[in-house]
Amino acid sequence: MFPAIIHRIDDYLIAKETCEELGLTIDLPLALEAITKDSDNTEEHQSLERINFQRGMGKNYERLEFLGDCFLKMATSISTFTQNPNDNEFDFHVKRMLLLCNQNLFNAAQKLKLHENIRSASFSRRTWYPEGIKLLEGKGANKNGQESIKHPLGDKTIADVCEALMGAAFLTHDQPGKWQPEHWRNAVKAVTKLVDSPDHTMNDWLDYSRSYEKPAYQIAEARAANLELAKRVEKEHPYHFRHPRLLQAAFHHPSYPNLWSAGVPSYQRLEFLGDSLLDMTSITHLFYNHPDKDPQWLTEHKMAMVSNQFLGALCVRLGFYKHLLFNHDSLRQQIANYVTDITDAEAASQGAMDYWTTVKEAPKVWMDSELMCGPPANKSKCLPDIVEAYVGAIFIDADFDYSVVQRFFDEHMKPFFDDMEIYDDYANNHPVVRSIGDSLLNSIADL
Repeated sequence: MFPAIIHRIDDYLIAKETCEELGLTIDLPLALEAITKDSDNTEEHQSLERINFQRGMGKNYERLEFLGDCFLKMATSISTFTQNPNDNEFDFHVKRMLLLCNQNLFNAAQKLKLHENIRSASFSRRTWYPEGIKLLEGKGANKNGQESIKHPLGDKTIADVCEALMGAAFLTHDQPGKWQPEHWRNAVKAVTKLVDSPDHTMNDWLDYSRSYEKPAYQIAEARAANLELAKRVEKEHPYHFRHPRLLQAAFHHPSYPNLWSAGVPSYQRLEFLGDSLLDMTSITHLFYNHPDKDPQWLTEHKMAMVSNQFLGALCVRLGFYKHLLFNHDSLRQQIANYVTDITDAEAASQGAMDYWTTVKEAPKVWMDSELMCGPPANKSKCLPDIVEAYVGAIFIDADFDYSVVQRFFDEHMKPFFDDMEIYDDYANNHPVVRSIGDSLLNSIADL
């Protein structure tokens, strides 16, 4: 038994050393889990059968990578938003992609020599030998005098381990329901270390707020219309805005003329931020409440929680659609029809919380290009965008206090997802998934 014990102790020490080199405080079991790869398809897990599965390695990085990927998206979204005040949504997406793409994480990991610490081989009593001592005879011996066993790692595996370390840093210090900025300090440091970019240099959650210079439209004196809007919206969600003009930006459709907006931009920038914040609340809800589920299940059920179909229905339920500022003739009737469909579905649901899945998303209606300052929008998506923009607005107005986002989720979204079993088939019935499946079937038929 002694070699097996020494091998496991060695794994823990390597995990501990990895965290020390990154300057992170992570619980040892989570640290080892983050750098453990137990099969060739660890990061995919698309079926129950694992390819070249190696028993006895303990938990692998799958769930931590899923959580870390979400935190990475949120962290890079906030840093992109705060450091580029004049960019539009398209520029945001490009800059964030450069930060969180696998190639960037792989390059950073190579600089840190992180790949040398990844545990990708289980213990074998027949081939194990202490590192640093040359085995002259036996199964593990190499006649050329070089190391006998090598374990190839794909670029994506190394990038996934980076995300898993972020997830481990997050999970070590996070306290569900008791959010404080210091709880996420280590996770923020992990992002900075592993993206290795001047576009994310924060080492503390409060650094996001410190790096944000409030734009002129936000701090300008509020007009009567801004104050009246804030008063009405506060009845729908109990948050009091310090900067009412920021709230107006959350309801400002790209088609609304700039001459009428008094310098307030459209909701596209806030929607970019709010999207990542709602992702974080949804994924942590699933992660903590379903500890036995794998990333495939978590991803499929997250699709329901952050889908345009659900957020559009939530927009109607909250009454946010009434405050949308737009200037497009067909959009008015299309929203009215959609509101009628959702309202009727809720009335006929007899209390069922998945009533929104029975109403199809409205067909896409492309806006005229001269009315847009970003990618084309459609009437079915402007309602979800309002919700995401509103969440981004309260987050910024509260000086980057994540607890206001969590409160919004708990009050308005969580009741729909207390029972996740009713959404087991949602991903397979999603129109995007169906269209991809149909395309694959047609390709197979052609072959």
